[in-house]
Amino acid sequence: CDPNKGTGIVTSVPSDAPDDYIGLRDLQENPDELKKYGLTASIISKIKPIPIIKSSDLGDMAAVKIVKELGIKTQHERDKLEKAKKIVYKKGFYEGVMHSSCGPYAGMPVQKAKDKIKNKLIKEGKAELFYELTGRVVARSLSECVVKIVSDQWFIKYGDPKWKKEAYKALKLLELHPKKVRDQFEYVINWLDNWACTREFGLGTKLPWDKRWVIESLSDSTIYMSYYTLLPWLNKVTVSKLDDKFFDYVFLGLGKSPFKEAKIMRESFLYWYPFDIRTSGKDLIQNHLAFCLFNHTAVFNKKFWPKGFGVNGHIMVDNEKMSKSKGNMILLRDMVKQYSPDAARAAILNGGEGLDDANWDSAFARNMYGKLESLYSLCVDNYDKGEDRRNTTIDIWFENSVNMIVNKSCKFMDNLQFRSAFQIGFFELQSKIRWYLRRTTPNKKLLNKAIELQLLLLTPCTPHISEETWGKKGLISLAVLPKVPEVEEFKDTEQIIEQLLKDITGLLKMLEIQNPNKIRLTVSEKWKYTFFKKFKKTLKEEKDVGKLIRKLVDEGHAKDISRIIPPFARNPSKMPVLIMDQDKEYKLLNEAKGFFEKEFGCSFEVVKAEENESLKARNAIPSRSAIEIE
Repeated sequence: CDPNKGTGIVTSVPSDAPDDYIGLRDLQENPDELKKYGLTASIISKIKPIPIIKSSDLGDMAAVKIVKELGIKTQHERDKLEKAKKIVYKKGFYEGVMHSSCGPYAGMPVQKAKDKIKNKLIKEGKAELFYELTGRVVARSLSECVVKIVSDQWFIKYGDPKWKKEAYKALKLLELHPKKVRDQFEYVINWLDNWACTREFGLGTKLPWDKRWVIESLSDSTIYMSYYTLLPWLNKVTVSKLDDKFFDYVFLGLGKSPFKEAKIMRESFLYWYPFDIRTSGKDLIQNHLAFCLFNHTAVFNKKFWPKGFGVNGHIMVDNEKMSKSKGNMILLRDMVKQYSPDAARAAILNGGEGLDDANWDSAFARNMYGKLESLYSLCVDNYDKGEDRRNTTIDIWFENSVNMIVNKSCKFMDNLQFRSAFQIGFFELQSKIRWYLRRTTPNKKLLNKAIELQLLLLTPCTPHISEETWGKKGLISLAVLPKVPEVEEFKDTEQIIEQLLKDITGLLKMLEIQNPNKIRLTVSEKWKYTFFKKFKKTLKEEKDVGKLIRKLVDEGHAKDISRIIPPFARNPSKMPVLIMDQDKEYKLLNEAKGFFEKEFGCSFEVVKAEENESLKARNAIPSRSAIEIE
């Protein structure tokens, strides 16, 4: 209740407002509260809700029923009351009809009755319309802003049904990033009505037919993307030539070219239009971006309507809102001096994506400088190094990993998810390259390809270091990122090697062995590969241990299966991530022997469980070999 708006007195409606009903009930049940406000208990106790609206689910006492259904005890249960209010108000407005006691409005849908009662009150002089801002707005002078009703105002009729229909058509053709903003655009197009398009003072263009007014900036900025296409030639043309005949020719193709430059501008417009993407802040969906759709449909032929919009969040600086009052802006020229252009670009890209507010992280920008230097060193030191050989298992894994990251990063870029694109294109790909160099003497051809692909992938993000590192003929900025094969069923075989590395390291630490003589890896028995594939599939549908055993038990391995199933059924996260087959896993580990011997400084032996009589060999499962240390 705000006394700054009318009297500040609001009618209580306990039949249809959960807050009002529970507030009345709390008051009736609290003698001390009644005494505090000088209220008479016998009078207050006689106040009963009066039915006004009836709906099929909630009857004619919606608030009373919902409070009981949700078990709301007091007016202090705010979460429950908010939920109750949403349910009651939505039901009442969209499905409710006026109660039989409501005179001439009885049986009328609430939506219709609301407008009729409003119009009647205004006509009888019992009510006055006033415009209210959606929230408290404070000017730079710290004065509170109020709505001013301007007489003789000019409006754009965005509420016109035919025009809305065209805007919906344009929206349907539009590619949106992120996709979830489509609902917001639909809501805004539906909600938009007459929009005041002029103001009395300030910078801007005078309204051509009424020079007293200046065109309001949001109304004047909706098709200026088309202006960009003419910009290079406008300074060669006198203002007097830029009349309706000129614009009709350049933008609409009507008539003949009025002068030489107009033909060039028409060709430029046809080359660049329609625009593929327009990016702006999420707060502009409700005006600039929606207006852009409306006005393109009004001015241009359908083939020139926008093709895509990108919508982003607000900007934070070190997790604080960026604002002039805080003084926490970073000027571009200072940013470049302090962090370098590429480190600054990387920090901007890493800040956020989609509708999330993007955060500039100064610490990330500082650290990125060193990471870019490391990228340069890694590429320069390892390019053209390695062996000329046929692909081994680790080579196949590496090539597939690189291809998968490149394709994934490109898809992220196509969807304007630049943070995700940069994260995997820089950090994840660097991690794969470094692991590959640690794992094996590299295949020279594959390593060169990976380095080139990463630099090409990073060129839009960090162009300067990419150009400097690129040692090939021609500029990297003019090079084309080649298409790499899609990896349909990528098997990350290195998960097995990485897990073994952790298991062996952990076991050596537990046994307090610093210099082992020999380590034997026993690959799981052959039958377990078939069993675990079936077990993994069945576990998605059945969780009961007894039923799993009955479904999966095999006469030849009944005892082993009964022992294996319970721990994995209770903790499915321990299930092998990758289940190959015995021969492939055996080959993988044999190829990795040199890596393990280098890592642990001892000899390694790889055997199959069928060839090892040790009791430990029985513990081997697919992707988790049994480990014996001498």
